[in-house]
Amino acid sequence: MLGVFNFSINFKTVIDKHEGLLEYIKHISSLEDELTTSPIFFYDMKKADSNKKLGQLSLLGKTLIKKTDETMQYIRSKRPAEVYEGLTNLITDLMQFDNDMFNDNNELIIHFRSVVDLHTDAYSERHHIDVYKMIKKCNEIVLILDKLLSNVDFVIQDWNRIEIFIPENYTIFSIFSNRKNYDLSEYLKIIKNLNELYSLICMMLKIDAEKNKLLIKKIETGSFFSQLFGETEVIKSIKEILIGLGTFIRDLVTGKIKKEKFENRCSEISSYMDLVEKAKKNTCDPTIEKALNKKLLDLIEPISEDSTELYIDNIEIIGLAQTEQKEIEDQIKDKLLIENHNNSSKE
Repeated sequence: MLGVFNFSINFKTVIDKHEGLLEYIKHISSLEDELTTSPIFFYDMKKADSNKKLGQLSLLGKTLIKKTDETMQYIRSKRPAEVYEGLTNLITDLMQFDNDMFNDNNELIIHFRSVVDLHTDAYSERHHIDVYKMIKKCNEIVLILDKLLSNVDFVIQDWNRIEIFIPENYTIFSIFSNRKNYDLSEYLKIIKNLNELYSLICMMLKIDAEKNKLLIKKIETGSFFSQLFGETEVIKSIKEILIGLGTFIRDLVTGKIKKEKFENRCSEISSYMDLVEKAKKNTCDPTIEKALNKKLLDLIEPISEDSTELYIDNIEIIGLAQTEQKEIEDQIKDKLLIENHNNSSKE
């Protein structure tokens, strides 16, 4: 069951990441009805006289031309190079997380690849038949995706309804960030970094991390939301330190402070210093404090980057005002422009 759940989460994460491209394909698919003629039209034509038939056929031709032009206008909202790059990245992401399913012979992968040529033909030739072929292919993709997503959503919802046994010495802990479009590697990296922080604090408190593993209770895609549970004392330390670092995290997100100031901020937090003192009493290596700083920063950076809201157990860590949100959005746009410029320069 866990394997199916992990597949579902990973698949949903990839789909969310490429939401813009897939919405484009879905919209093209929805235009099929506008470019197909109802059988009733031909039934009515059969009963009409010759002049009326010619008039109806002329009207049909004009309607098809008009609808084809309207559809072409939407198809041409994305250039062939943009569609090629988007589909290539989507196929790569699908293959990376499950190459056994999403291989070269997978029906969905084959359809995605065929869209590249069909889109180029429809974009360039602008013939009714080329446009219709593109629509039909998008329709086939949407049918497969809808079925897959329906199954995936069922698995995730079913998993989240399961009553999970929580040991008496365990506490539930949740993190929410409203940053959108975490790609698969980033999403998994946050979970990995959180687990590494948990294991390190176990070591500092002389708690067996193998016997008291950090476990997942609930996870959601789109934004980042995770509900986990682990040994109470360890979870309490993580929660108190992250909440104590709230001002630093906020200043880091808004660009008011550099991450180099992180160690100074940590030493100002009583829960952090209490943990360090306990580690010393437990005869931990003196360098463990530096390791703690690194693990904390490794977790904070990806989960707070580009976020305007961050909550730890429903306690607000970041809640930026609209003016601050605008600054973050502008920073993101500037970063994307620089990345696009650098990529163009390499080409």
